[in-house]
Amino acid sequence: MKGVVTMSEQPKVCSLSLRKMINTVKRCSDAGERFCFILGAGASVSSGIAPGNQMAKLWLDELKKLEPEMTKKWIEEDEVDENNIGSYYSKLYEMCFNAYPLEGYIWLQDAMRGATPRLGYYHLAKILTADKTSINLVITTNFDSLTEDAIFMYTDKKPLVVTHELLAQYMDFLANKPIVAKIHRDLMLRPKSLESEICQLAEAWEPVLKKALSIYSPIVIGYGGNDESLMGLLEKVVEENGMEKPI
Repeated sequence: MKGVVTMSEQPKVCSLSLRKMINTVKRCSDAGERFCFILGAGASVSSGIAPGNQMAKLWLDELKKLEPEMTKKWIEEDEVDENNIGSYYSKLYEMCFNAYPLEGYIWLQDAMRGATPRLGYYHLAKILTADKTSINLVITTNFDSLTEDAIFMYTDKKPLVVTHELLAQYMDFLANKPIVAKIHRDLMLRPKSLESEICQLAEAWEPVLKKALSIYSPIVIGYGGNDESLMGLLEKVVEENGMEKPI
């Protein structure tokens, strides 16, 4: 992961104010540096999709009604922090839909139906498709199609949308086109939500994303790191490159 190059040429991971980040990205892009976006559920909230913590709260409330004894036992035995319910997203999803996985896919499709790219996605589409842009890659844990929808709606470009890990090998970072990499799959391709599915990154993704992070410096928007797949890879890359973890 390249990070922002400093005078000592040592990459760093850090948090920046919005204004400073914009200034840094513009200056470094003009000098030939490349950046990508990492998008999490928080990036889609303004477009009408509830964030993971709200979905988890809905599932918990439903379980309390339908399976009160089981749910109470789980909360007590696992010492569940209901004030941080988003961190139990995958567990609650599994508890709700483990009997019939198709029900979970239908629930997610209903939750995302009608979502429309808002202002933030308009600007994202313009950045990804600008002439000679150095920012043409989005890596996302989201299942929705807001990024590619915005590109189709607001530009004349066609993105490469990698909707499944079996397609990861076809990503070409040197191509002059926007790329959207959905590491937990697309909404229509049995998206990954179970604990067992997101505790580790799919094998096909690791070399591809490591290559991406050797080319691009990531800008993270709306991603809380609650999954161990992408977050695990980011931590591994930070460690392998001798970088300090962000505070």
